[in-house]
Amino acid sequence: MPDVTDFLNQFSDPRAENKVTYPLSSLLFMSICSVCSGAETWGQIITWSETHKAWLNNYVDMSQGIPSYRASTLFYDVY
Repeated sequence: MPDVTDFLNQFSDPRAENKVTYPLSSLLFMSICSVCSGAETWGQIITWSETHKAWLNNYVDMSQGIPSYRASTLFYDVY
């Protein structure tokens, strides 16, 4: 997966640096993987990500845990 994470790290993050809890590449990666696995709603994305946190952590930084439903929707509202 290094190619995917290298690609995701190229995106600029519009969030204020001092307010970032979850790295942009982690949010994008978990969202892409969730949707590719059949998730269709924010709730399903969060549930899939919580279930697969250990696997996700092999590829991206999930040390802050899985963002809440609210944090995820706020992120995509900003982005």
